[in-house]
Amino acid sequence: MSLRRLLFVYETEYPDSLLESQFDLLSVQIDATAEIEDAIRRVRSTNYDLIVVAARTDSVRGRRLCTEVRLLTTAPIILIAPMEQE
Repeated sequence: MSLRRLLFVYETEYPDSLLESQFDLLSVQIDATAEIEDAIRRVRSTNYDLIVVAARTDSVRGRRLCTEVRLLTTAPIILIAPMEQE
């Protein structure tokens, strides 16, 4: 699989420039949004190679988004959420 286009959905602030620069080195186009409805609209209209969801907590919002997006695409989904304990 070649990674060309990535959707980044974040509940926290946008990722730091280091993360973005790493994808730039790979020539990956990044679309980003903080809104669930916007993320779903984008998945319906665009073929993404990877979807990354960065949640503030192990939130219902993040899991809901992953569930809804899975119904629309077979692209891999990575959910990043902090753990409450190690």
